[in-house]
Amino acid sequence: MPFLSTTAIVVTLLVAGSVEPVFVEPAVTVEADADRPDPTETSASLSVVPVDARLSSTSDVAEVVGNAAGATVQRLGGQGDFSAVSIRGSTLKQVQVYLDGVPLNPDGVSIVNLSELPLQAFSRVEIYRGNAPLDFGATPMGGVVNLVTRDVGGKNASVALSGGSYHTASIHGWAATAGLLGSRPLDLLVLLDTFASRGDFSYFDNSGTESELFDDHLRKRVNNDKVQFNAHVRWRLHAGRATLTVMDRILWREAGVPGYAVAPALSARLETLSNLWVADIAPVQTAWTPRGRVWGRWRQDVFSDPENEVGLGAGTELSRTSNLGVRLHASRLLAPPLLLELSGEARRDGFNAIDLDTGLENGPMVRHAITLSAGSVASVRHGRVLLSPAVQVPVLDNRDLWEQAGSAISGGDNAETAPTPAIAWGINPRLGLLVRPHPSLAIKANAGRYLRPPDPTELFGDRGYITGNPRLEPEQGWQGDAGARWEGAAGMHVTGSASVTGFWNASRNLIVFIQNSQRTMLAVNVGRARVQGVESTISLAVAEVVTLDTGATWTRAVNLSDIPDQYGKALPRTPPWLVFARTTLLVRSTFRLGYLFQFAAANYWDTPNIERSAPRTIHNLYLDWRPRSGRLSVALSVDNVFDRIVEIVPRDNLTDADTALVVRAVTDFVGYPLPGRWITATVRARF
Repeated sequence: MPFLSTTAIVVTLLVAGSVEPVFVEPAVTVEADADRPDPTETSASLSVVPVDARLSSTSDVAEVVGNAAGATVQRLGGQGDFSAVSIRGSTLKQVQVYLDGVPLNPDGVSIVNLSELPLQAFSRVEIYRGNAPLDFGATPMGGVVNLVTRDVGGKNASVALSGGSYHTASIHGWAATAGLLGSRPLDLLVLLDTFASRGDFSYFDNSGTESELFDDHLRKRVNNDKVQFNAHVRWRLHAGRATLTVMDRILWREAGVPGYAVAPALSARLETLSNLWVADIAPVQTAWTPRGRVWGRWRQDVFSDPENEVGLGAGTELSRTSNLGVRLHASRLLAPPLLLELSGEARRDGFNAIDLDTGLENGPMVRHAITLSAGSVASVRHGRVLLSPAVQVPVLDNRDLWEQAGSAISGGDNAETAPTPAIAWGINPRLGLLVRPHPSLAIKANAGRYLRPPDPTELFGDRGYITGNPRLEPEQGWQGDAGARWEGAAGMHVTGSASVTGFWNASRNLIVFIQNSQRTMLAVNVGRARVQGVESTISLAVAEVVTLDTGATWTRAVNLSDIPDQYGKALPRTPPWLVFARTTLLVRSTFRLGYLFQFAAANYWDTPNIERSAPRTIHNLYLDWRPRSGRLSVALSVDNVFDRIVEIVPRDNLTDADTALVVRAVTDFVGYPLPGRWITATVRARF
């Protein structure tokens, strides 16, 4: 619960005072991760992005994830605003986000807001597209995003202060020490992060009349302020033949909900409080290499809409979610060419929603989940071929969920309203193949079955504008990819990598929300969908002076549902083209210049493909000055350099006969504009 984090900070400071410090030379960069996964050693489509000097001071988790091949980030504004990720045409709930291997949205029970996670708290971001490692215990249709907290040795500390456009400011600091607790080595890490912004940028408003030019004007975004605080504490104790890691993280956030651009919400607010704690034990390598982990996550959101500006009923709603889980994973090398992996996870999920104005309560509801996994890695032809079959068996026990939801919802003996099975389970096989015809070349192929069960909001509604549907069936699908990756040296001082991968997935029983005549949203299974595409990347480094990272993704996502006006149409919010390029130049070891280019093609907002977004082209520049002492650095970032907030697009995208053009705001989600030029200055001190 939230008090755990306060206790963690106090205990950490007390313990730190009793630790005998072992002083080392302060590091100026994040140390290399010994456990960092190697994309050439796995069949999975994997991107590993280190959080280092190549990123701008304003980079956030959403930007890093969004610049991975196959990933699309949907934002509801600028820095600090809600952002979530889709991978290879998936829905936002079909991507599972992990923090140090702990799920933030197990089984896709919710959408993770990436803006709540401070990038500087992490040493790297791992993006798995399709198959993910067995020890995650996950079967998402999109993929897995794993955020790995920094691992700093010795006694170090850093403080960064930032200020910028639209009354934006942030403070980020961390301190680490390594010493002895008695006779046992102990590492301590404390991270604190605050962010605040008024978010009052200018945007283009056509007053809801796209063809009428005389009522177009610029206006300020209102009720778009937010303030956020993160605290993260980690202890790591090396005791005998095992390492014990204890982590605790707390988040508090309060923000306005600005609503649609043409009908802004002036008073809607959202306040969030959450806590995550983890205890992990990893013995040293033996015949069996086991690892155990237990975690708890608690989250509370209070949404207030007193003027009925966003929802369909004025009032205040409090919602709580919780997860308590334990995971065991073990691996054993049975023979030099065969590695066996076993994994098991048990979890209790809790849900509760209360209308604070009327006292009506939805819940508390509880669901139990068990996931059993088994897999192996077989090496043949002297390691040139790796075959990795696996199977996962998820089991969902919904009996308490139905009992607490009440007989009125569960439907009793009425076949028309009978709920989905009280105990649901499935068998999800998958297979990965890695072939190395040359040490620098890896050829990969993967296939697997995936599913996502409906969450309680989809099943039972929220006492607001969402009506539940107890008859929902789990989303299911098959996914595959095949491609190649080259990694090596192109010359004495030139290193790089290149990859190209084709992917496809076919899913059924997709869950979407449809709106009835009373403007109430109902969750339904609409049928099938097919996504296919090609993603490619190129990375180069010239003597660590010039770096270049580029990627392009082409996607064709087709709705194959049974609804006549949607069959054969493009899936919403899936751009057919995504392109990014990041390049940096290091001058005299003290100045680093950076440039980031991002392009997203026009895509549809709705299932009938009537409303289409404008294409988006963004250019960012940044400069980082770090003296040779490495103690102090100053950075300047300019996002959206050319202040592009509108695009000229065809007036009618349903026919080529209409050649008229209109001005359309640049948005990343229907009705939510993106900001123009954003300037940020950062000063960082290291101790």
